[in-house]
Amino acid sequence: MKTTNTGRKTSGRLGADRSARRPLERDVETWLRAIERDLISRRAREIYLEHGAQAGRDLDNWLQAEAEVKKSLEEVERMLCAAPKMTRRHASGVN
Repeated sequence: MKTTNTGRKTSGRLGADRSARRPLERDVETWLRAIERDLISRRAREIYLEHGAQAGRDLDNWLQAEAEVKKSLEEVERMLCAAPKMTRRHASGVN
């Protein structure tokens, strides 16, 4: 048993499990950022076309797209956090 900086005792295995997950969490974060960037890029292109393909508005289009996408993602995150948590039992359809 190891003692943590909070004084609680833990098995060495728990610490190993946490450190093993960190690279995966970083990979997921990188993947999510890439998706967000792709969504912003696609929306910026839509805005460009909506404005008649006007040259010189690249930054304005990008900033508008970024604001729209981030607002949408925040709304989705808020809805997911407010939704009741699904247990494995419910996910598998067992009642």
